[in-house]
Amino acid sequence: MALVTSPASNAKSSAVVRVAIPDSKLAREITELVRDTETLLLFHHSSRVYYWGALTGKRRGLRFDPELLYAGAMFHDMGLTPQHASADKRFEVD
Repeated sequence: MALVTSPASNAKSSAVVRVAIPDSKLAREITELVRDTETLLLFHHSSRVYYWGALTGKRRGLRFDPELLYAGAMFHDMGLTPQHASADKRFEVD
């Protein structure tokens, strides 16, 4: 997985070769909510989950909704944050 860099600034962008975060209002709102809720470490982990999932799907020739994949990837560990964690409710879903 290679990150795309800007030649002028050599800064990492949010696009991975052949995969980009969906450009939609919902995706932008998800990004904002997750950045405001999760630690930076968890935010980047969730972003990598999206990139790996999208790259794997493309490699296997699968059709998928990038916005739905992004939502699932970004929210999948939200239950690990203090404001959404619970001592008596299960984190996983059967």
